[in-house]
Amino acid sequence: MTVKGTLLVEGTATEPVVFTGPKEATGGEWCSIAFLPGSGSSVVDHAEVKYGGGNCLGSIYIEGSSPTIKDSTISHSADIGIEIESGGSPEIADDRLVADARYGIHYTAGSGQTGEVNIHGNEIEGGGDGIAVSVTGSGIVGKSLGANTIVGTTEQALVYSGADIPGDITGNTLSGNKSNVVALGGTVSHSETWNDGGVPIRVEGGVTVASGVTLKITQGVFLTQPRMTVKGTLLVEGTATEPVVFTGPKEATGGEWCSIAFLPGS
Repeated sequence: MTVKGTLLVEGTATEPVVFTGPKEATGGEWCSIAFLPGSGSSVVDHAEVKYGGGNCLGSIYIEGSSPTIKDSTISHSADIGIEIESGGSPEIADDRLVADARYGIHYTAGSGQTGEVNIHGNEIEGGGDGIAVSVTGSGIVGKSLGANTIVGTTEQALVYSGADIPGDITGNTLSGNKSNVVALGGTVSHSETWNDGGVPIRVEGGVTVASGVTLKITQGVFLTQPRMTVKGTLLVEGTATEPVVFTGPKEATGGEWCSIAFLPGS
C-alpha cells in the first residue's frame, strides 16, 4: 500500500485493524505500508501490522512525511518494523514492536532535510537493534526519544547520532539486551537535563554543548568514553552518595577517553 494522500486507520484495543501476510509464518510475506510526501495527515491507530518487510523496506515505511503511528503492534518484519527515511516529523508513540529482524524503529535524515525526532512510549521486544537514529545536517529537531522500553535485542538497544540530542534520551528502560547502554553523540542544541535512567550512557564520536545552551547532568548519571566539548554551560550536579561518573569503557588504564573541554563561552 502506497499512501500519497491521507490514510486513517481507526481500530480499537479489542478490534484492531489487521495488516498481515497470507500465511502468517515468516517475515517478508508482503512489503509495506509506505507513507510518501503528502501523507502527513495520516493516522494509524490500534493496528496490527505483521509479517511484512519484504524488499528490504520497513513494514511501515515513511519517506519525508509526518504521519502518526500510535497504539499499534508491528511484528515479525523481515527487515525493519518502522522505517523513517529522508527526515519528516512522524510521531511514533505507544507502539509495540516485536521480533522485527534488523531494527524496531530506524530514523535517518541527510543534510538539508528537515523534520523532528518524536519517538516515545514504545515497547520493543527482540530483534536486532531496538531504536536507531542517524541524522546529518542541522535541520532535524530532537523533540522526544524517551519513555521507551527495549528488551531482548541482539545488537544495540538505543543509538542516537545527530545535531540536536533529545533531552529525554536518558529516560528509557533497557533490559536483557546484548547492550543495555544508551549510545549517543552529536550536539546539545537546546537547554536540557539528563537524569539517571538506570543504564550507562556511552558517548560515541563526542558531544558538544552549543553556545548559549545549558546541559544539566543530575545525580547518578554514569557516562563512558565521555568526550565532551562545552561552548555553553555544563552543570554537573551529583551528590556525595550519587556522584555523576565520567569514566573509560574498561576502567583499566588512563587514556581510555579524552577530556571534558571547556572553551570560551563556557
